Amino acid sequence: MDSMNENQLAHENNELRKQLTKYNKKVYENILMYIRTSLRTSKETEEVLMEVLEHTIQAQKQGKDIHAVIGDNPKAYAKEITDALPYPRKLVIPIISLIMIFFGFYFMGGGISDYIVDFFFNIPPQTTYGIIPFITGIFVTLISFVFFFIGVVFLIKHIPFMVKSQLTEFLLTWVIFALFILILIGAYFLILQMNQGATFEFPSLLKMVVGSILLLTAYIAYRFNK
Repeated sequence: MDSMNENQLAHENNELRKQLTKYNKKVYENILMYIRTSLRTSKETEEVLMEVLEHTIQAQKQGKDIHAVIGDNPKAYAKEITDALPYPRKLVIPIISLIMIFFGFYFMGGGISDYIVDFFFNIPPQTTYGIIPFITGIFVTLISFVFFFIGVVFLIKHIPFMVKSQLTEFLLTWVIFALFILILIGAYFLILQMNQGATFEFPSLLKMVVGSILLLTAYIAYRFNK
């Protein structure tokens, strides 16, 4: 295990999980997601997860379930492991990269959709923007993304321990997603009412170029941060 890197350990984990029973797999994956969404992504984290998995497989062979390894409270067990693990030292760059990826697709998608709408519906794309609403829109989008990300992390991390029904999990997921969309739409309606101020040209091709640069920069930052 010492010779394996983080990605190799994660891949091995995925393969070994196939040996678990349906119940053991569900409980183990809840623990796994709790730990990984706590930003404890490192080789040490994957080694701990692998150790828990191997003990669970061993217990399963002896006719026991995962609770013989983790006890009766999976969330408390996951929290105990998480609290003992250090935060990765290189955490800032992945967060910035994630934001760049979001805005990369945001601008790239905007540029592509402009061409699609123009081609199929003969509607000229918007290329002139007011500086004040544009900057406000970027800020609102960023804040919405942050809250959406926090909501998704909370959902993945806590909901599996709180509800037993997959239907309830599904509905809660869609409630969070719907709230995110509604807040975003409402914010943009307010932005449209703002004073435009000075304007600037931002053509569709430039949107795609900016999006591509952001995505490429995020990829390079990710590769150098490994």
